[in-house]
Amino acid sequence: GVISTILASEFNVKILGLVSSSFQFTNGDIMQGVEPIWKKIGHYLHKSTKYGPVDLPYSFVEDARSYNALEYIPNVKGFKFFIAGSEDHMVPASTSYELYKKAQEPKEWVLIEGMEHKYKKQEGFIMQYRTKIGY
Repeated sequence: GVISTILASEFNVKILGLVSSSFQFTNGDIMQGVEPIWKKIGHYLHKSTKYGPVDLPYSFVEDARSYNALEYIPNVKGFKFFIAGSEDHMVPASTSYELYKKAQEPKEWVLIEGMEHKYKKQEGFIMQYRTKIGY
């Protein structure tokens, strides 16, 4: 979401859709709790369901923290569409809502009750999500 927001602010996009998006890495998301241990050890072994184990150095956090989507979202001119799940504990809806509040019109906020971060694995939510975005 952060990268998408930055790119959308640089280019004249017509639509920016963000689903369960934090505005800055380890700020308000589940990684915030992991970050102190990550810093102490110097790396974090992330178990990706798609790519397998990925060993990330702490310098990744330091670099990622230099980008804050809250600084870029006001410059996105096109329509902004934000979707969050009420049961997303990886990136709480309140974190995504901070990004929504900073965005200029036109924009839309949708909170899907019961949706978790990995909504694609929840039966029925992928169709709700697609209905919301018209896909």
